[in-house]
Amino acid sequence: MSGAGNAGSSVFYMLPDDPQRPISMGGSAVTMTPLRSGDPDRLGQYALLGRLGAGGMGTVFLGTGPDGQRVAVKAIRPEWSADPDFLARFRSEVKRAREVPPFCTAAVLDADVEHDPPYLVVEFVDGPSLAAVVRERGALSPSEVYGVAVGVATALVAIHGSGVVHRDLKPANVLLAVGLPKVIDFGIARGAELSAELTGPDQVMGTVGYVAPESLDGSRKVGPAADVFAWGVLIGYAATGRTPFHGDSPMATIGRMLTQPPQLSGIPDSLRDLVATTLEKDPAGRPTARELLDSLLSMGTADVSSNVTPELREAALAARARSRLRRWPRRVLTAAVVAVLLGGAGFAAVRARADADRASGQAEQRERALVQQDLLARSAAALTADPGLASRLAVSAYGMDRSAPAGAAVMAALATGYTGELTTDSPVLSAAFRPDGKAVAIGGESTAELWAAAGAGFSRTVALPFDLGNVNELAFSPDGRTLAVAADRLTLWDVADASAPRLITTRGRGPAVTDVRFSADGRRLFTIAARATLWDIKDRGRPRALWNSSATAIPTVMSGDGTLFAGSGDDGRVTLWRTSGARIATGISTGTPVALSANGRVLAVQDEKAIHFYDLTEPAEPRRRGTIALSGDRLSTIKFNPLGTAIALGRTDGTVEVWNIADPDFPVQTKVMTRTGGWITSIDFSPDGARILTPGPRLTMSAMLWQIDGFAPRRRATLKASTVIPSRTVSVSAEDVVAAGSAEHLDYWDVIDAGNPRPVGTAKLVPAAGAPPVSSTYAVHGTTFYYTNGSLYSLTGAGPRNAFPDLDAGSVLDLDPVRGLVAVLAGNPQQQIRIHRLAGEQTPPVVATIPAANVFTARFGLAGGTLAVADSAGQQSGTSNVTAWDLVDLAAPAKTGTFAVNSVGPAALVAGPAFTVTVGQDLTVWNNRDGKDRTVRTARRADFGRPDSLALSADGSLLAVTSGGSTEIWSVGFASDPLLLAVVGGRTTGSAFSSRQPYLVTADPAGAALWDLVPIRAVLRDPLPAACEQSGGLTAEEWAAYAPGLEFERPCS
Repeated sequence: MSGAGNAGSSVFYMLPDDPQRPISMGGSAVTMTPLRSGDPDRLGQYALLGRLGAGGMGTVFLGTGPDGQRVAVKAIRPEWSADPDFLARFRSEVKRAREVPPFCTAAVLDADVEHDPPYLVVEFVDGPSLAAVVRERGALSPSEVYGVAVGVATALVAIHGSGVVHRDLKPANVLLAVGLPKVIDFGIARGAELSAELTGPDQVMGTVGYVAPESLDGSRKVGPAADVFAWGVLIGYAATGRTPFHGDSPMATIGRMLTQPPQLSGIPDSLRDLVATTLEKDPAGRPTARELLDSLLSMGTADVSSNVTPELREAALAARARSRLRRWPRRVLTAAVVAVLLGGAGFAAVRARADADRASGQAEQRERALVQQDLLARSAAALTADPGLASRLAVSAYGMDRSAPAGAAVMAALATGYTGELTTDSPVLSAAFRPDGKAVAIGGESTAELWAAAGAGFSRTVALPFDLGNVNELAFSPDGRTLAVAADRLTLWDVADASAPRLITTRGRGPAVTDVRFSADGRRLFTIAARATLWDIKDRGRPRALWNSSATAIPTVMSGDGTLFAGSGDDGRVTLWRTSGARIATGISTGTPVALSANGRVLAVQDEKAIHFYDLTEPAEPRRRGTIALSGDRLSTIKFNPLGTAIALGRTDGTVEVWNIADPDFPVQTKVMTRTGGWITSIDFSPDGARILTPGPRLTMSAMLWQIDGFAPRRRATLKASTVIPSRTVSVSAEDVVAAGSAEHLDYWDVIDAGNPRPVGTAKLVPAAGAPPVSSTYAVHGTTFYYTNGSLYSLTGAGPRNAFPDLDAGSVLDLDPVRGLVAVLAGNPQQQIRIHRLAGEQTPPVVATIPAANVFTARFGLAGGTLAVADSAGQQSGTSNVTAWDLVDLAAPAKTGTFAVNSVGPAALVAGPAFTVTVGQDLTVWNNRDGKDRTVRTARRADFGRPDSLALSADGSLLAVTSGGSTEIWSVGFASDPLLLAVVGGRTTGSAFSSRQPYLVTADPAGAALWDLVPIRAVLRDPLPAACEQSGGLTAEEWAAYAPGLEFERPCS
């Protein structure tokens, strides 16, 4: 289905502007027809544009979602939707399909099984089917066949890893989208564990020519091997235009498939043997999808791999990393594999040269350089798919040679926050920390396990004797002695001795239990099944139901102290209950209550566009607080930290966002973590809130541990100002004088002793209308100057004195304290920048002039000698020009280069000793050493707003970007791409670094704060100790695989 619908035999493509006009591509009679009488014009929140086809299960429509995204919507036929058994299977299949990660598969976006009619929504894929391409063009070229082979095998790794069997893999279900093939139509997919009764003689699933022999035998179970067989047939068709068992009739095709060997002539030599193994009559003789993908990548040579796009290479690498590298490869990757994955033959060429030079004294050095380059490339490729492996690879590379690229790779691994994982033999669906943090429980498909703390991670202790279906939720009692497991039934376990858990009781018959939570005193338990129930569990062996909700007004969350419920009332609006069942507030808002803080004071409510926070200090009168706008992939789970000061949002794409909500009016995103594979099924914070555990998705079969504040600076001091200023700026002079204020008011402190700051005074200033809100404080020739909003003041003496009283308001652009220079926009009209030299209390003389037009900001370089100037000449086209000037010889300023950037604001430019940084949606580091080297390094920062201020540390290694009430701390420079290290919240409005001490100052409406950067700087100087504590380097077994021929090196002592 998806981008090319597969209801019956229809295929569809991107629509023309007129949605009623038939669609045709390459002569194909592919059409979208208008909606018919009786067709719905909407299904749920999806508007339907037209029909794309109809098949045995239902009708496929083209639709659009609330965000305007085009989707394929499959509505189930009434005769099927009226069948309870079908609906039960369909509901299960939808759940499984939504957990298939997006590795060359079309994502299942939404479904509503309870709707009349039930429907399924999938990703729209813009591309023809393989069947259409071969029908129109004929057989594919060898390189194209190889690309299809890798893409479809990648999809099967993802599908099978999620416990799903496709059962109808064929050319019509493979779309050749731009960049990579995508496998579609899970409408007839079945859970891999379903019994053979679903595949009896009258229930054959699949398409003649592509079904495996076992599919025709009602006594045999059909599993993932049937899809591998279909893969072999599909590749034969792509390479030759016919199937390997093609006959004159369907029965002749089946007869050849059951009794004859496949016809493989015309299939590329490099693929022929592999295709033959997939077409074995006995499913046990076929490779698994994972082994199939391994073999394909191992054979990748230039003549067949040229059609492997970067997108396909990334998807294959990520799928294999999750299914294969996590349990360590069975076979060592060859140099050819690296060439395929990392995009070139350079590795092989370097290796050949090293072999030729082995007799020389440089052979070993060449070999080590080659291996380090390989380890770093592998680390970068695995960073999101397997951050643990990425870290070990980077650490071993850094141990070989502490080069800047190797150090950058270690920092990138540390910045992910990954600290380890709990790997099992089946998918992990839920996880919970014990209240003392010394153990965790994880649950999966009919399994539950206890893991005990071991160093910085955890080790498996025992599996519970459990067989009650999928574990939906786990919860420890406050004393850690009882574990509640929500599955098909509720079970309570005595885990006082974690090595010997004992079943206490089992409760519930009927619908599965989906949620469970203890009250803070451990005497009550809240569960959700068909209804919400509050249990008295003082006697653990005999839980007693205290209260049951109605069938229409069901609480969905309980506060940690066990005093409040929140849920949807009879009117569909948010309602609060006491745990006695008494309603205390109704009709709060539309949306779904998704989380209550442990202390019951903050409620999170989700609607289609945002998460809204409510203050429940007075539960009868909830008060609306801040909002987190939602975009991108849908949320799958939400969890408060134990203190209620942070909230974690899990998404269906595998992303976890952590937001600081210490001030619920002003949520600030502080961390984003990504695990490849999609669908975060559960989140739990450690008791101290420093780590989180993220189970899922199915393909990973693990729960990952993440450090959420590894680089977060520690607050050293709070500087309270004399008045509240909503938009305060801040700066630090070379003598450690902090000045914070606005264009009208200033407070300043002596912070030489950062732990004991001393107020110096306050001052009222004359505002400069229309000037940019940027401030700096400098000491030059014994005089302290304060630059703010385009004016420069001397703070020495009786009071603030304007150093340029005769200039137009807002004319001062920046000050260079190293050389005592001031850049001033001058001229009539303003068409030049004059450089003045400060001279104590005297009027600063002009020492240089730079031609300029349409200037709106300029910044001196940190070490002096350079000036970066941004103009607005191209702002109508969304660009700005930034020009770098060399001011070493003030008598003859020299332009060293001009580069066009996305339009930057007045506070979005900062100059380093040899580079310029511009900040918008991208953070870009530009080389301004000379006019020849245009080297740039870029990082995305689209989750943050337009910058209010920038500050660069004295050594140019750290950049602070303040925007939208938070301050980002970035590592910048030319050794690596910019790297986000930490985010400081607290309604910050400005930031500055001390040039003498390792601290950052942030401004806020109440004053300023000093943040200790010692830990960050220590890791930047040498990231090895932190990385060794987190993951260490490669094991001896891994080293032998990744660095064959070199003696094992242990980077961590």
